[in-house]
Amino acid sequence: FFFKQKTAYEMLRSLVGSEMCIRDRTNCAAVLSQTVTRSTPGIQNFFKYGAHVIPHPDKVEKGGEDAYYTHQEYLAVADGVGGWSEHGIDPSKYSRELCTHLADFIRNAEEDYRDKPKQLLIDSSKLTKSLGSSTLCIVAIDPRESKLFTSYIGDSGYVIYRRIEDGLQVVNKSEDQQHSFNFPFQIGHYGDSPNTALEFEHEIQNGDFIVVASDAVSYTHLTLPTIYSVQISVVAVSLKKK
Repeated sequence: FFFKQKTAYEMLRSLVGSEMCIRDRTNCAAVLSQTVTRSTPGIQNFFKYGAHVIPHPDKVEKGGEDAYYTHQEYLAVADGVGGWSEHGIDPSKYSRELCTHLADFIRNAEEDYRDKPKQLLIDSSKLTKSLGSSTLCIVAIDPRESKLFTSYIGDSGYVIYRRIEDGLQVVNKSEDQQHSFNFPFQIGHYGDSPNTALEFEHEIQNGDFIVVASDAVSYTHLTLPTIYSVQISVVAVSLKKK
């Protein structure tokens, strides 16, 4: 059996955002979005989003082992289990194939999965045949109501931030799903059933910030200046309305 075990170096936790923090991050993927909710009929809710991956220095050539998918109504991050590399298997192949299938399902049946991200997780995992395993987090915004639907397995997760007078307030934060320390739930070969994924529904407001990330990202010191720095200098922000 292959467990998600990391070296002490890989377990270093760091911040999302400023240029200094980006240089220090290792082996992580993060998707940052701001929600845009509309009360006007005919104008849909959507994400303004961007994504960034910082590979572990030893994994730069292959682009790291994480994968992500971004869409105006869906965001996802998958973290390939590094333990497979000890057996000559590239962990990134599973996470990337997983996100490829996820994208195909959304492209072909976008409305079917919007309030059922867990089913999207299950269906995508069933088609993923590469040897390996991964954690996965998916969030989806309702285009008409101020709701966010989420599902995740393992320790890839999300945080919802709301702007307050003196900064940001954590509205909701996912809790790691683990068997034991450094052994998260995971889908794939020798992994857990995708049916064990957790799912939630959250009320959101226009302008909320949502971070979806792999376990190497720390949310502890995320601030408005940090978020604005990320939006300006790191990620591509989409302002396009549907």
